[in-house]
Amino acid sequence: MEIYGKINIGLLVTGKRDNLHTIKTLFHSISLSDTFEFGGEGIELFDETGELDKKRYKENLSKIFSRFNILGAKVVKRIPLGGGLGGGTTPFVACCKYLNLNLSDEEKYKLSCDLPFMSKGGFALAEGVGEKLEFLKPKKCYALLVKSGSVDTAKAYALSDVSTGSKDNLSEIAEKFDSLDFDVPNDLFLPATMLNGDVKRIYGLLSAYNLPCFMTGSGATIVVLSKDREMLERICFDSEKKLSENCFKKIVSFVENYKNAK
Repeated sequence: MEIYGKINIGLLVTGKRDNLHTIKTLFHSISLSDTFEFGGEGIELFDETGELDKKRYKENLSKIFSRFNILGAKVVKRIPLGGGLGGGTTPFVACCKYLNLNLSDEEKYKLSCDLPFMSKGGFALAEGVGEKLEFLKPKKCYALLVKSGSVDTAKAYALSDVSTGSKDNLSEIAEKFDSLDFDVPNDLFLPATMLNGDVKRIYGLLSAYNLPCFMTGSGATIVVLSKDREMLERICFDSEKKLSENCFKKIVSFVENYKNAK
């Protein structure tokens, strides 16, 4: 099964609850996906990100699968970890779908704060710790994703008090999305730049094209949006010489929700 990644189009830190930070954000599913084929024993792992610590990730998968009493799987990893793209949540989504589990949103967010949204997909305004979801009509758009290194999510949130608090324009973004004429706030951008200097450097490079440009989630991926895929291909080509060879670069499309969403 294919499990889609996601981007956050804006992220506001609104407080804390049960030792978790509460947020307000817009989620949208993207075509970048991980593949899971369950069965047999043991884990067969194929990395297409070019940056995965396969031994460590297999150990992590084993722990997750054991929680669901799953013995083995073939996994193709395309969504990088530490990028704000949902790469750490896809195994939970896959296990829940494979076992046809109808978990409550509260049960889901205790496994992963991205799980309530990612198990359904599409486009949604999220609040709380990601479990309060208002689903919106999915959009048609392309996104250029560029990532160098990673950002530790827990450390980024721990530093979130250094941000002054961004303007809440998320409802406005949702309403006027098709214009692609808006600024995208992220209260974790400054913390992410403190933890990974490449975040600021890549943002500076990609924000010069007069298109929506922002960091997704807690980083480290910078996103550029356009309705024109060829435009994003040109931007990617133009910036190639200024990016390190080990940068993760991908152009993806927005996708709608899962047909069997639960």
